Amino acid sequence: MKRLTNYWPFELLDGFFGTPGFIASDARRERISENDSEFTIEISLPGFKKEDVSLKVVDGFLEIHGSCSRWDKVDYNKRYSLPDEIDASKIGAKMEDGILVITLPKKVEKPEEEKENLIQIQ
Repeated sequence: MKRLTNYWPFELLDGFFGTPGFIASDARRERISENDSEFTIEISLPGFKKEDVSLKVVDGFLEIHGSCSRWDKVDYNKRYSLPDEIDASKIGAKMEDGILVITLPKKVEKPEEEKENLIQIQ
């Protein structure tokens, strides 16, 4: 089963060139939790407002893009691989005090009705 994971293929290069004004992949800025009904991703984006951030689901990935010019220009880009159990049509997000909270509801599996199955005797 595929799990919710951070997807950043260039993580080893983060900070290598000392790129100013770029929030690199930083585990201290995010928290992922799971319960029986949903995953929750909390990302700290100080200085960002909800108008500065966009989210979309593309080919099984949740993409988060942000750009803030309050003090210096700061860009934020993150991509998460979504497990099959996520109901992408019900993903929600809210932004408050520089904290982006994304809720990823799990699909509700309906129990299969027991069907009568006739067995042929040969």
